[in-house]
Amino acid sequence: MVTEMTGTPGTGSGDCSSAFKIFLTGKIQNKISECHSLMQRSYIVQGIEIDLSADSHLSALLSDYFASLYIGDASLHVKPVQYKLRIVKETPGVPANAAKAIAGPAVTAYSNGREIYFFSKHGSSICLDPVDMKANSFLNEDILINPAELFPLLGASLVEILRYYGFFFLHAAALYINKVAYLISGDGGSGKTTATLSLVREGFQYVTDDSLFLKDDRGEIVISPLYKHVHVDKDLAGRFPEISGGKGLKIKAGTKVPIDISFFYPDAFIPSLKPDVIIFPVITSAGTSRVTPLMQTEMYKNLLKQTVLAVDKHIAQEQLRIIGTLVRQTKGFALFSGRDIYEDSAILVGLLRKIHA
Repeated sequence: MVTEMTGTPGTGSGDCSSAFKIFLTGKIQNKISECHSLMQRSYIVQGIEIDLSADSHLSALLSDYFASLYIGDASLHVKPVQYKLRIVKETPGVPANAAKAIAGPAVTAYSNGREIYFFSKHGSSICLDPVDMKANSFLNEDILINPAELFPLLGASLVEILRYYGFFFLHAAALYINKVAYLISGDGGSGKTTATLSLVREGFQYVTDDSLFLKDDRGEIVISPLYKHVHVDKDLAGRFPEISGGKGLKIKAGTKVPIDISFFYPDAFIPSLKPDVIIFPVITSAGTSRVTPLMQTEMYKNLLKQTVLAVDKHIAQEQLRIIGTLVRQTKGFALFSGRDIYEDSAILVGLLRKIHA
């Protein structure tokens, strides 16, 4: 059940808006107190401490989720982020003073100029105050039955928080060989994970197969992974049986499971790199694959399709600057992927060598 927030718009108070405060001080406060006890945990994501106070029934879900995130090379001496995740019988609606900022397939974001509100399809929400680095969550009880709703909501808020620390998300795989670093950036289903596994099998090292962060390091863009694991579906598990250790993986159709392939490919994982080349894959029906160079304007447009701009306009401007720097730092190519790459990964290796010859 979602409770609508009405009345005079507030101005924000440093603790996720007066509207959410009114919600907590009313009848819902009593319902929260009837809920489960809160656990206290701390996690590290990209070197940033996340102090978590959460409903105890979420303990296993949250432990698994944060364990999948890359902790970073070293702890950053910055202000920790404070999260409170509560399960409630009724969830607050969008505050009257908040306007829609971003609409995604699973999460919609609103902002009142200071706080940012993330809402799932079924009304669960996280209110982020990026000034004080605090986040309050009101989760529908159904989230215990359908935990898949929690992860996009939590992920959207974390990605937004990390932008304030200079980490900017991009959908891309990242690989390295012979002093050349490659990004492969494209939509889901464009072959990023397939290419990652194929190239690692051919001797490449990898940072990630799908999701990464861009960061400015003294004028150069370096990348680090969101996840250390590679996410594999049933088809890929069959094509690369070594990643299951010779055991068949039980994967439901249409789903992916996280696998740490560094266990099967020792020394294959590296924590960061500075990109030299960006590949934009396009799956075609042709039998033979080919690559063609791209202009910087085309690279820039393609990269914008693989990220979501920050809600805050000043942070978004910095994000655009980072993407522009990445474009100038790299060479870009369209990879028209034919059937030959799918059948023989050595062909992909040959195309990449040709690019950097």
